[in-house]
Amino acid sequence: MRRPLLAALLPLLLAGCTATPATPDATPTTTVPITEAPRPAKVPGPVVALGDSITRGVNACSDKIGDCPEASWSTGTTLDSHAHKVGQPGTNLANSGARVADLPGQAESAAAVHPAYVTILIGANDACRQSADRMTSTTAFKADLAKSLATIRKGAPDAKLLLASVPDLYQLWSIGHADQRATQRWGLGICPSMLANPGSTAAEDERRRQSVRDRVVAYNDVIAVACKDYGSNCRTDGGAVFRFQFRPEHVSSIDYFHPSALGQAELARVTNEAGYRW
Repeated sequence: MRRPLLAALLPLLLAGCTATPATPDATPTTTVPITEAPRPAKVPGPVVALGDSITRGVNACSDKIGDCPEASWSTGTTLDSHAHKVGQPGTNLANSGARVADLPGQAESAAAVHPAYVTILIGANDACRQSADRMTSTTAFKADLAKSLATIRKGAPDAKLLLASVPDLYQLWSIGHADQRATQRWGLGICPSMLANPGSTAAEDERRRQSVRDRVVAYNDVIAVACKDYGSNCRTDGGAVFRFQFRPEHVSSIDYFHPSALGQAELARVTNEAGYRW
């Protein structure tokens, strides 16, 4: 009797790659209390978010499956997001399932909005592929990121950029591989390059997981260099997202892959703390 439901949910459960838990067993709260009153605007224009399903807030809300942009760490309205911190409205141009190859198109759309502040979190889907040998190469990642930043510089030369690091997918495996609910969700095809055979301790499987983690580290190195080359209008989180030691409650109980509402709030916190001192 549950097969039709799982078939209907599958496209939504697989709609992107970042980090969160599964079905509403321990239902995550849809919102996280905003701890600060809106501040006077600290940037002269809108905030634009680029990226993938993490930034779309996929499966962060307990009352719906799929996109929940109001819970987004960058532009969300129900938490201390970056848009809330700087006192400006946010435009969320991220797309579920996006890889770095999709970022230049998002950057073109961002430039048309003439943003004052742009956040970028991309790369999890480049590492989360059907197999490790299909991950985006570091060379291709570098080229597409450079093209995207050049587009933003041309269209919004005064905009401030925050480039977040790619999350540590190995940590997601480490906190969930012994949880039957998580491994059942992962078995639907979620991030096979990292999460296939989650209970296996075979050397081959561990080498595969480590190769994915190494590629994420390489992406983060590319991000750091690209931001440095961009100049004073760009900052990274210094690896804060990658290093963040998330716990089970930070992962959605819908898919055990994307951030929950609490996870989104933590993403907002660590990236705000690592970013600009407005």
